[in-house]
Amino acid sequence: MRRKATVMALAAALIVIFAASCADDQESGPRIRIVLEPEPAAEAKAVDIDRALDSAVAILKQRVDAFDLPNATVERVGKRQIVIDLPGTISAEEAIDKIGRTALLQFCEAVQNEAGDVAIVREGAVSYQPQSCEPVRDAEGNIVVEGGEIEFVSWPPERTQPTYTSDDIVWKPATAEIDGEELAMDGTYLNSNTAAVANPNTVDAVRNPWLLVFQWQGDGSAISEQVTERLMDGNYPLAVFLDGEPIRGESGDIIAPRVVSVITSQGSITGLSQEDSFELATLLNTGALPIPLRVVEIVEIE
Repeated sequence: MRRKATVMALAAALIVIFAASCADDQESGPRIRIVLEPEPAAEAKAVDIDRALDSAVAILKQRVDAFDLPNATVERVGKRQIVIDLPGTISAEEAIDKIGRTALLQFCEAVQNEAGDVAIVREGAVSYQPQSCEPVRDAEGNIVVEGGEIEFVSWPPERTQPTYTSDDIVWKPATAEIDGEELAMDGTYLNSNTAAVANPNTVDAVRNPWLLVFQWQGDGSAISEQVTERLMDGNYPLAVFLDGEPIRGESGDIIAPRVVSVITSQGSITGLSQEDSFELATLLNTGALPIPLRVVEIVEIE
């Protein structure tokens, strides 16, 4: 009887050792270590860099969980760095795109003159502020254009004038005046219930099968109402930027639908693929990073 108990205990011990060995093998497989630091310009403007980095770590951990990345760790190292340790089953580029984005959503309108004409640049490029659709201006307040110049054209485009696309339009943050203060229409006013849903409109679903549905909180509804009411008068376009880059549909064109009605408490974004809709919803629901981060090192560990 004692011998049988001894054999059973030995077998149990071997099972534990084998399980631990398998776990060690799984954790000791190929891994990727990504080292992040604050963008220098953003760090210089930060009021409390220590608190901003602590908040960034918390948000990155939420994203790791939301995107179901097993055995991943996120921690601060030293005073300025954040280290993300990931299994080698995901590439560094994919990991950075999923969990390292600032995820600041901006709604941007076309720059106009007093006549309501839209600013475009046919040649050259407009310089924008980092992580924003705010154009860079010179000392006189003129928008900086590299290799070209701004031209104002009628809206909507007339058949008699040369064609232009949303890529040619000069954008700026869509803002509203609330209680005497100019506020931007951006993701800081979004509820954390943004969702990707199938388009219930069977006719429109042929072109746009997926919708990214969002709701405003706080002053968001008042800002959205004022902005969309103003743009609706001329059916002006409203583009969506993420981290200072315009969001594009599967066709590659900037998503900039014309405003045809007033949007208050809830709105939606069309033109995204199913995968992009779900990924963007996850990024927005886990919150925007409080400070832009840059990759300073990527180490592959065998």
